[in-house]
Amino acid sequence: MSTDNRQVQKYIDDEFCDIKITNGFYKDFMHGMKEISRLEKSLSVSAPCLFISGEDDPVGNLGKSVSAICHNYKKTSNAELKLFPHMRHEILNEKENKKVYEYILNWLISTHNL
Repeated sequence: MSTDNRQVQKYIDDEFCDIKITNGFYKDFMHGMKEISRLEKSLSVSAPCLFISGEDDPVGNLGKSVSAICHNYKKTSNAELKLFPHMRHEILNEKENKKVYEYILNWLISTHNL
């Protein structure tokens, strides 16, 4: 989740995060992922897209899955990928999250001529 142990502990201690996930949830989740994948193949996006992830994110297959999605979007849009070294899934909860916020802000400024 995060390399910041304080953030991980906050999550563990949060009473609203102790949710028991059912088999039905996973069935619906996987169905939704298949549907998104099917729709994504016909997607045409003209707006600039920024894909960000941590290089050490196991959910994003250590950047490989995010990179593949970004590659698909580059076919029809101005898509950019940024992988943050030594960060995991929740890059906004990492110790060096200011780098992430700065990157996003600079991307927005440069992309939208702000």
